[in-house]
Amino acid sequence: MDALDNNKIDAVAYDRPTLQNILKNDTLSKYTIVDINYNPQFYAFGLSKNLKESVKEDINYSMLYNIEKMDWKVLLSESGLK
Repeated sequence: MDALDNNKIDAVAYDRPTLQNILKNDTLSKYTIVDINYNPQFYAFGLSKNLKESVKEDINYSMLYNIEKMDWKVLLSESGLK
């Protein structure tokens, strides 16, 4: 943000939720997020190969169940992700 403030750069490309968090503290409204999406990325996490299949299934079921809930959709919307 210092580089922006000192005109060393014109813009920053970064994760939208992180930038939105920075803007929450931007009481002078110095910054604006431009609504441009490029190179969307999804996050994942690895599981041990030694993990029981039943545990993997439980994790998968829980994740699928939760991303279909309205709470998840609201969270995505509030974060500007959907």
